[in-house]
Amino acid sequence: MIRKILSYRLSFYGISLLLFLTPMSLTLKANAFNEEQPQAAADANDTKKAAVETLRRSLDFYLSIMTKRQYEGLGICGGWASGYSSDLTTRMGEWRRIGPDWICIQRPGTPFIGTIMLQGYLVLKDQKYLDAAMQAGNLLLAGASKDGGFAFEMWLGPDRPHGVHQGAVIPPDKPTYFMENGTMDDYVTQGAVEFLYQLSLVSGEEKYYLGYLRGLDFFLKAQKQNGSIPQAYPASGYSALATFNDDAMLSVFQALILGHKRTGDKKYLDAALRIAQWVKNNRIGDSGWSTQTTDDGKPAGARTFEPPSVGALPTWHAFMILTEAYRWTKDESLLEPMPGAYEWLKKAQLPNGRWARFYYPETTRPRYRTADGRDVDLPEARSGYSWQGDWGRLGIDVYDRFMAEKNELAVPVVPENGIRENPADLILPKDAGMFRATIADIIASQDSRGAFVSRGQISNTRFASYVAILIRQINSPSVP
Repeated sequence: MIRKILSYRLSFYGISLLLFLTPMSLTLKANAFNEEQPQAAADANDTKKAAVETLRRSLDFYLSIMTKRQYEGLGICGGWASGYSSDLTTRMGEWRRIGPDWICIQRPGTPFIGTIMLQGYLVLKDQKYLDAAMQAGNLLLAGASKDGGFAFEMWLGPDRPHGVHQGAVIPPDKPTYFMENGTMDDYVTQGAVEFLYQLSLVSGEEKYYLGYLRGLDFFLKAQKQNGSIPQAYPASGYSALATFNDDAMLSVFQALILGHKRTGDKKYLDAALRIAQWVKNNRIGDSGWSTQTTDDGKPAGARTFEPPSVGALPTWHAFMILTEAYRWTKDESLLEPMPGAYEWLKKAQLPNGRWARFYYPETTRPRYRTADGRDVDLPEARSGYSWQGDWGRLGIDVYDRFMAEKNELAVPVVPENGIRENPADLILPKDAGMFRATIADIIASQDSRGAFVSRGQISNTRFASYVAILIRQINSPSVP
């Protein structure tokens, strides 16, 4: 009985003590929260201020290394290389060194950095960043081919900018020849054209919009009679073949779809659907699609280490084109080659879970080559080339997702005069890009010039990734 009474008494006192302490603990926590809240807000604001300053210094560094020249009637034209050595003595083009008066159009060159300048202007509201973007736009308007396309690089000649594609261990000060065509390889013309559109939105300058339209019309000129897209125009050899390589077919298709949405002009949609019809009709046998295809529908090679083949990458891109074309047409015939190619992709998966870039036509046997064109096993293949990747998984995912959504898809409706996009929605970065880092790491890695240097190199891609992270921090809601 005594034990039972004591138990109740302890329980009672325990409850009394709990009831007594709980309001006190809540009061203490509330006071601590009220003290911590201003500190959290102050810390967040300090971080935001640091991000603004870091962003400004990084943009100013790229302003300082911009290559520019004044031309009568053209204004100031300028741009950037695709990358630099830390001491700025080495400037890179597509994959080789370029001279001091040369700039790069291919990603991550001038249009790429120009877009970063537009991002800086939208966030910091400083006119000098828009001015730099407009100087890059002037360069593109002045240096386009007569058909409206772009070369990999440009040389700022004494009379005007000229398209070029040269380089060497010791690059010449002056090119030995000019490129009179435009290339769709590696998003060169596509990137320049997209930048001109973005620049027209932000600047309000009609000349950049007209440059955008001229670029879209270049794609129409470049499109082959069979509806496919070559690597370049005008072109000969493998550059004149229908090609999926380096995103040519897919990215031009996407640019034309966007062109239709933005202008309301049906000629761009019609051209895109002609691409899709060619894709539908040119699957290779019971396998997938070929990276390059002859006019009579056969797999073709390109460089010596790129043999006639079928591939997981072009098959993935073919799926992207066919499913998007279906959205616009609800044409079931566009889907006819996909189920068989889907099964081929699953069978072509390698034991390591990846897919080969090339397979012997109409087989699932991977194909690798040396630089001089000999078929070999993977360990002996040419170095510095992506022989395997996850392209098959990407293609399978496109197919599976499309089939799950197919019955719910509605045909897009485009107003007669197109849709004008909000510049901020279009241009400001949505993610951090290739390189990931904390704000503290980014600030710590910036040198006294404002550059981000890694292993002796200044990477435009790293710069863009860090800018995206900084802008995301700057645009984040403040702590109340």
